[in-house]
Parts: sequence; structure tokens; C-alpha cells
Amino acid sequence: MGLLPGDVIDGRFKIGHLIGYGGQGVVLSVQHLGWARNLALKLPLPEAVNSPKKRERFLREAETWIRLGVHPHIVRCWFVRKVSGLPGLFLDLITGGSLEDKLNGGQLGPDLWVENLEALLQVAEGLAHSHKMGVIHRDIKPENLLITKEGEVRVTDFGLVKSTSRNILESQSSGVFEPLTESTKPGVTGAGEFLGTPRYGAPEQWNKSMQITTATDIYALGVIFFEMLCGRRPFDGPGEENMDPLQLIHRHLKDPVPDPRTFHPSVPEPLALLCLRCLSKDPSERPQDAIEMVDLLSEVHESVNGKRHLSPADVPGGDRADLMNNAGVSLYSLGMVDECRENLERGLLLQADHPQCLYNLIQLDRREGKMGSVESLQRLRRANAEYPLALLCIEEGHAHLATEILRSIPLYKKDGLVYRTEGDALMYQGEFDKALEFYRKARSSLPNDSETAVRIQLATEKSRSLDGTFYFPSPASSYRNKIPSKKVRLLLSNDGKSLFSVTATEVVNIDISGSGLVKLEARPEDASPVFAAWLGEDRLVLQDRTGFELWDPVELKLLQRQAAKMLTATESLSHMVFFKGQNIYVLDRLQRTNSPLKFPPNSGALYKAKASFTCDQSGLYFITVNGRIGQVDPQFRVVPLDWPTKLEEIESLRLFHIHQSGLLVTTTSDAMVCAYDLTQEKILFRQKLPFSPTSLHINASGQSIVVSSPRLFGVLNLKGEVVHRGKGACAVDARLEFVLGWAGGCLTLYALNPFRKIRAWTEKIDPPYTVTFSQDGRRAVTLAASGEYHIWEVDENHRVYERELLLTPGESYQQLIESYEAYKRAYTDAVNQHKAGDSFMAYTSLKLARSAPGFVQDEDALQFQWQLARSLERGGIDALWERAFLNNVTASSLSRDGKNIGIARDNLCISYCFDGSSLNVKFHVKSRERILGCHYYARSNKEDAFYIVDQQGRISVFDARVGIAVTNLETGLKPLVKVRFYRDSLFMMTDRGVGAVFELSTLTNKGQTRLGTTHPNSVFPFLNSKALSVLDAETVIVDLVKDTTRPGFPVILDRFPGRVSCLVGSTECGLVMAGFVDGSVAIADLSSGKAYFEAQYDTGAVTGLNFNEAAAMGVSVSAKGRLTIFDLNSKEILRSFTAHPHPIEDLAITDSGRYFTTRTVNGEFRLWEIAWALSHRPGPIKVSWMPKNPLGTLGKLFGRG
Repeated sequence: MGLLPGDVIDGRFKIGHLIGYGGQGVVLSVQHLGWARNLALKLPLPEAVNSPKKRERFLREAETWIRLGVHPHIVRCWFVRKVSGLPGLFLDLITGGSLEDKLNGGQLGPDLWVENLEALLQVAEGLAHSHKMGVIHRDIKPENLLITKEGEVRVTDFGLVKSTSRNILESQSSGVFEPLTESTKPGVTGAGEFLGTPRYGAPEQWNKSMQITTATDIYALGVIFFEMLCGRRPFDGPGEENMDPLQLIHRHLKDPVPDPRTFHPSVPEPLALLCLRCLSKDPSERPQDAIEMVDLLSEVHESVNGKRHLSPADVPGGDRADLMNNAGVSLYSLGMVDECRENLERGLLLQADHPQCLYNLIQLDRREGKMGSVESLQRLRRANAEYPLALLCIEEGHAHLATEILRSIPLYKKDGLVYRTEGDALMYQGEFDKALEFYRKARSSLPNDSETAVRIQLATEKSRSLDGTFYFPSPASSYRNKIPSKKVRLLLSNDGKSLFSVTATEVVNIDISGSGLVKLEARPEDASPVFAAWLGEDRLVLQDRTGFELWDPVELKLLQRQAAKMLTATESLSHMVFFKGQNIYVLDRLQRTNSPLKFPPNSGALYKAKASFTCDQSGLYFITVNGRIGQVDPQFRVVPLDWPTKLEEIESLRLFHIHQSGLLVTTTSDAMVCAYDLTQEKILFRQKLPFSPTSLHINASGQSIVVSSPRLFGVLNLKGEVVHRGKGACAVDARLEFVLGWAGGCLTLYALNPFRKIRAWTEKIDPPYTVTFSQDGRRAVTLAASGEYHIWEVDENHRVYERELLLTPGESYQQLIESYEAYKRAYTDAVNQHKAGDSFMAYTSLKLARSAPGFVQDEDALQFQWQLARSLERGGIDALWERAFLNNVTASSLSRDGKNIGIARDNLCISYCFDGSSLNVKFHVKSRERILGCHYYARSNKEDAFYIVDQQGRISVFDARVGIAVTNLETGLKPLVKVRFYRDSLFMMTDRGVGAVFELSTLTNKGQTRLGTTHPNSVFPFLNSKALSVLDAETVIVDLVKDTTRPGFPVILDRFPGRVSCLVGSTECGLVMAGFVDGSVAIADLSSGKAYFEAQYDTGAVTGLNFNEAAAMGVSVSAKGRLTIFDLNSKEILRSFTAHPHPIEDLAITDSGRYFTTRTVNGEFRLWEIAWALSHRPGPIKVSWMPKNPLGTLGKLFGRG
């Protein structure tokens, strides 16, 4: 596998000695340099994962092993990572040998009854944990039972696991937000596969008609039990260790089990009987799982030894965010991105502010182009994820901000990686001495870390680069100057150390690596301004109107000038294509050949032909004046393609480029860009640009197209959509991965697949007239129209920032137990204090319970805190968590109790059950058309119902428990442009401005009328039967039941804040809420219009409003994507932040006010949870202006449920 002791993998893992090897793989010791922890690395042999089925099994079972978590009798799988092209499992390093060694060495065996029982109990305890998590091992044998140096037994090698239930695999198989499919159901190895070890395998493992259960592991444990009691296994005697496996399997299936006392008469009867029960052919006659086995062994242990067995302390059951994160990162490292996302989302449901889960999920979205810089930083800042936030700041080029964040981290939380990151932030700022201090601190924690060693060398030498590699590129330009005219070609040498300036009369070479030496050579007298140039390692090619020149760039010497036309060349100048005389030639500088090309007849004037190498430089294509596309074959013949027979744009064709996948892109002099799929023989798009491109590139993956001119540049996708546009010129690197352009006054680097901003330099410049990368991508040069030029250090592939997803070091078993015990003690105190009537002391103890690591979002504790809120006045916001994030949502609903969430995407609607820590699919329903609204409705004397409304006005009603259809109604109102549900009514609006209101309980149309406008954003339904229409000069109240319209506004204000942007009313509360475009909000009496509450917040146009009386809390959302929580008494803002990068159009809150959801115009959906700090004053807090109304002491929710 090419691994030697001392090798360091990815700068993090130092290979140690060989521990063992076998038919399935090897095990090596390895040191995790970042964690300063010794681990075991288990690598499968290539043939063990050489098929999709084998690989799928390995990855799923590795994921299951990770999620088994921490137990004193299970070898922990920390994570999986690709090593030497193979999926490597990083495990606890166990150094005491195996149970097999103990049996062979006589430390276990006949007559050692107490020792045998204690070892078996430890194995059973480990299996009991596995069985509780729904996992069957299926390969229990002495070799897979390792011994720690303290003598404890640990179960290892969960390589053939099978799930007994969906406890452990549910979210990994179905995903957090999607239903199960047949291909992803638990139990990857499946029925009918004969997997296991014949010496220890149960009969059902070899009989496909029998089911694998937890009792299967008990059988294997029984074989080991027998071996301990008798010194031999039940079905293979002395001299039969290498017997035929099929014969051995037959004995397990058919032969009666011998009594252990037959071979060793001194075996105590309780041991012999329990052993025989474990070895029953019928699984139902064995102990059913290891949990029962622990009880039975404990009884025998006490009868034999006279001492009671004490089981290890329980750790909190179920998944933990740490485990979900490491499982997700493991899957990502092996290319399973979707599965990684599912685990991370599940981890955030368990702990919404888990720093590594959140950072990793953000990075997935960034790498897929789904999330921008601002939102990424905001989400980490909201979660107080300090270290991940600092990492992202460094990646984005905000080193000063990273330094401030890292300084705020308490010393007790800092480790070697944090110190190293502090040094990195200072290096970007040029603070070399300070950086060196932090690197030395990092080295004390990470003494063998090679990356820290390189950083120390750089800081000592006060250098950003080493051997030409820029580890810390300058945030400003590294060299700047000015030339008299922009009519010059600027080129960087391949290594980026020299700048070539080419004019009509001279070539200048400037050493920009340090010396600043200048060489100048005159061009020939017949030369003219250069319009194309190519620079390789040892050649510079210049093309002007009358010919091209070959220069030696090292000596800056003209080699020759030819009266010819260079058409194209490879990036390295190994191959050049030029027209001379009447022919086109291909010059192969490697083979030293110059081959004329053979074109088909009627190809037209060859001097007008255009040529292009494919993006990977493997193919050469031509477009001739007759509009035909031809490919050059090995015999240098230009072979026309079958399609297209002629390019329509041939008369104005200016540029073309072709990707090896078959993507052809052309641009024309009249600013058209056209894309063709040559494989599928179809036109992808034709798009008119606001400029005529002078350069054209296709990125390496063939998914992005970059067009540029000195005035503007743009990036397009394969649909012809403009993904990005900018002022000035841009450049694409030689690897076709990045584009460098101007934005907001700064040079900015973007990734092309997917398109996303990477970072911006801090120095302000004018939009560039030209931009050029060096061949190695380490530097770039920009030239402005003023003649000012700048050299920039880029080197994105070597720049120091965190490129990996973050693993969680996790807690040891002892740490978990201590946390759990601390939580239980404090929680019990809180319960007792509450029973004694001291609510505030109960709250104080509850805070202590939640402060235990891993319990800040414990569901029992949070529910108890909300219970205490009934008797204590709330203070400020304790926490505000983002619990779930979904995209492409067209409609959503939150039930009044928060236990059900409806999510519609196009014509599919899924109902989820939310229990505070997981989202599970209850059912999904489909509509014929796009769904515009969904709603949970509590029907009196009937089961709760779930309503959906589609674009064609069809109302469908389902049983909210199981999704069975109850009824449908074709309203005839279509197409709909607006749907709004309220408590017990439904408002619909058509594209012709007709509004209607339906009663949900009977599905009867209570009335409909014209609203006076066809613009949905100008209509605000605010009661069961009324809507407000905003016309050009006035607002009118439309009564849909009475079919009347009158001028007016439902709220009387001293100062009218301007155009209304949100209006919600309720007869149940007797109140109406209004929001306005200037951020003002008002709450008024529904009958009189008298305003009780008026405030203005700097949020932008208010698009949603709600409040909760018990918490004296109001919530508003805006067109700027802001979410604002404010106090209903003082009007003070309790929390305001940008929750979405796009306008929010929907807000829903539960009756308790604990959960609320937001949804944007482009389909981003988020579920939020709020927790309040409580004061010693009796509560709940009173809203001073609130009139008497039907709301209870907890306060029912305003508006929609």
C-alpha cells in the first residue's frame, strides 16, 4: 500500500508500526498529530472494496460503527478517511492482544471460571450496547475481542453488521428529510448472503431461510463460552483446526451440541446449562439479546463467585452530534456527499449550535455554490462557533477579524490547532514575530506536526513564501507601477517571477521576484502592435498583423520572425498551429515535426479558418469559412463532424472553444454566445450579451463558460443563464478552475465549479483593462486603462486555510459519564425544587444541568424550562437556534403545537413529525399541480386534517396522522397567485384579481369578489372574510362575504408610516397587526382601529408579523431577510439579524412561541427555536397595553397556526 513508518498523511497522520494483517486488510498504528492521540488505522485490501456492492457495504457498516459511539467494551471507530486510495478506519489503539491470545496462553480456559465469566460479561456488555442501538455484529470470535493494557475486553471489527431496527440507521438511510427507498433500507448485507466465520457462525447465518437476529451474536458468544469451558470448540476437535468449512457449517446446522461436561466434567452446572442454551439451533430458545445475556451471566457470576457484577455506567442513549459529524466527514472523504449532508443535518437537529456540524454543512453549501460569504459568516456568528468562524474568516481573507475572534477564545479552550490558526491570521497581516510566538505554542502541543514546522520556518524568515510557493499571499498587490499606455501586452512567466511587457516596438522583462532587474530588446522594424501572445517555459510567441515572432524568454532573445499567422497553441507551447503560404501546419516541438493538415474539399480560404485545442489539450478542432466543424485525426486529416452541418453564426464568428466532453461554445462580433452539445446533437442556448467578447473559456468540468472583454465579463451556465457579471476584464487560470475579476473596487477570485466567490484582495483598484494569470497560477497581473498595473499573489492551491471538513475529537467514556452524572444530579435537584414550590431555584439548577457538555439542548430540560416560564417572568433571550434548513420549498406549514411540519416542493408535499431532536417523515402526498399552500387544521370532534391547495385551485384534505385522502374540492378558481391559511379559513386569489374565502371545516365558499388589483403583493387578507387592497392612490377594505368595498385602513395612526407591506388580523384576539415598508409595526384594536403599540425598526419592509402574549414577544420578518424579536412593553429589540439572504415571505409560530419558521421568496425554509432566560419575579410577564381577550395565561398565537 506504499505506507512506511514515519510517513505523514495529509499533514495530520503519522504512520507507525504494523500491528497485523490478514485476508481482508492490514492494521497500522498511527498518530493523529492534531489531536496528539495514538490510533489504529485499519485498511482493507483493494479486493475487499473493488466492487460497488462491496464498497457500499464497507461504507455503511463503517458509518454504523462510528455511530455506535463510546462504550468501555467496544473499540471506538473515530472516523473513516481515504488513505492510499482506500477507505481507512481510524480506531482506538488497543495494545493488550486479543481474547484468542488469552485462550492460547492459558489465561482463560478450563477451571478459570471466574476469569472466564468476567471476560464473557465484558463481551456481553459491549454487545448489549450494540443491540440497544439496533446493530447485530455477526462475526463475534476471539480475534475480534481485543484486550486493553488494563485487561478489559472490547468488541471490535463491526465489519458484517446488520441493523435490527431503524434506531441506528434511520437517518443514515432515509436522510433527515426524505422517505426511505428500497435501495437504502437498513441491513446493507441483506438476506441470503453467507457472511461470518464458520467456526463461530450460528445456523441461521448459513441457512438463508432463517432470519438474522440479535440471538445470532449470542450463538457465537456461546461457542466462545464453550471454548473457555472445555479448551475446544463444540464442533471441531483436536487436529481439526483446518477442517473443510462446509463440513463445519453442516455440523453447526445438523449435529447436536455436546454437553461441555462431556469434555470437562468439572464445569459448574450453571455455566454448562447457560452455554448449551446459547448454542441452541433454534434462535428463539437462546437468550434473545446481549441485554438478557448480561443478566443471565450476572446471576451465574454471583452464584459461582459470590460477588455481584456491576455493569458500567450508562451513557446517554441515541445519536450524538459529535458522532453524526464524524460519520458525515467520513462519508464526504469517500465521495458520498449526500450521505454526509444527511448526517450533518441530523447532528444539527440534535445540537443546533454544534460548531463542527454547522461549519461542515456550511462548507458543503459553499462548495456547491448554494451559500455566499456573508450568509456563511452570519450563521457561524449566530451560533457562537468561534474557531470555525475564524477559519472561515481566514479563508475569506479577513485575517484581522480572525485574530479578534481567536483572541476572545478562553485559554482553557485553546489547543495546538487554535494556536496555529492564530499564527496563520497574523502571518496574513505581516505580523511575523507575533505569529512565531503562536506557532511555538502550537508546536508544544503538536511536536510532530510538519505543517507547524513549515510555518515556523516562514515566520522566522519573515517570508510569506517558500521555494516559490505562496503560503500566505499578500492581501494587497505585491508590485505596482505605471506605463504610458494601456496598449501593451503584459505576460507573467510560468513561475510568476518575471513580467513581460510587449509593445509595438519592444519587449521588456522585469524581475519581480526581488531584484527588480530590467532587460529590454527591440522588436523588428516591420513589427506592429501585438494582438495575441503565448508564453511557455522556454518560448514567447507574439502575433501581429503581418506575422509572428518566436522569442527565448530566458535570454530575452528574438529567435525568428515568420510571415505567418499563429492560430492557436497549447498552454505549454508544445504544439502550435499556424497558417503559412496556403497551408495550415501543426508544429510538434516535442517530436520536432511540422505536419501540414489535410482539409476536405470546399473548405474555403484556410487563412480565415479558426482553430482551438480542447480544454484538456487532447484534441484539435477547426471551423472553416463554410461553417463546418472538423476534428484533426492522427493522420492530420481534418474530419468534418456529422452535426451541425453548418454553423448559423459563421459570418460573424469571432471565437470558439470546445470541451473534451463535446461542449462547443462560439461567440460572434455582434455579441452573441452560442452553446452546442455535440454528443447529443442539440443547441443548448443562444444568448445576446451586452458586450462583444475578446476572450472565451470553458472551465475544466465543462459546466461554466467565461466570456470577457476590456469593458465587461460574465460567467454563464449551460442554460445560458448569467451566473455572474462584472466590470472590466477577467482571467481564467491554466487549470480552468478559477476566474479572477473585479468586484466592488477590489480584485476578486472566484471558483468555477460550482461558481462561488473565494476571496477578495483589500487594495482598491480601478476595473482592469486586462488580467493575466501566470502559468502556475501563483501570480496574476492587472492593467488598468490608466496604464497602472499591479502584480498579485494568488496561489490558491497552496494558500494556507482549512481545506478539510472538521472532525470532532469527542469525549472519552469517563468524560461522557461525568457529564451525564452532572446533568442528572442538577436536573433531579430542579425537579425537587419545583415540587417544593421554589421555581427560581429550580430554574437555577436547570441552568446548571444544561451547562453539562452535550446537554444544552436536552429536550427534557428545555420542556421543563418552558414549564417554569408559566410561573416566572422571562428575562432576555437565552438562546435562539436554527434547527433545520431546507431549500426549494414552495409552501410550508407549522402545526400549533410544533409537532408537525409540512413542506411542499413543487407538487410534492411531505408531512414531518418533529420531536425536538429529529424530523421524521410521516407521509407524503402529491398534487397534480404546483402546491401554493399547506395547513394543519385541528377539527372539532374529528381527527386533525392536513390541507393542500395547488395552483389550479384544487383543495385536497388528508388525515393529518397517516396522510389518507379525506376529500377534494375543485374550486374553479385558477390559476391562483396567492394562498393564505388562517385558523379556520382559507383565502385564495386568482391572476385576474378575484379573491375568495373558504371555511375549512365544511370547505364551503363563504364569498368571493374582485379585489381591485391583480398584483398579489398589493392584497393583504387579514380576517376570515376581509382583505385590504392597496391601489395606486388609496387602500380599500374588501369584504369578500358581503361583496362590498370601502376606502379605509384598519389601523388609526397618528403618523402614517407609508405604504403597508403586511397585515394580519384575528377575531379570536380582537387585534390587527400592520407592517410597513419603512420597518414600522403597529398593533391595534380590530373594531375601533385604535393603536395599542407602534414602533419603527430598521429592518426594511415588514413582510410578516406575529406575537406571543405569554412571553410579551413580537416577531417581524422583512424583505431584507431580517428577523427581529422585540419586547411588546418596552418596544426594545431583543434580537435582530439577517436570517436569510433573500426576502422572507412567510412567518409561522407555535402557540407556545417556542418554535417558529421562516420561508423566503426563493424557497429557503428555516425552523427556529427560542429559549428564554427567566427572572426571579413571578410570571408570566404581562403586556401592559393588552386588552382583555380570549387568550389564556400562556397566550395563544396570533394569526395563523
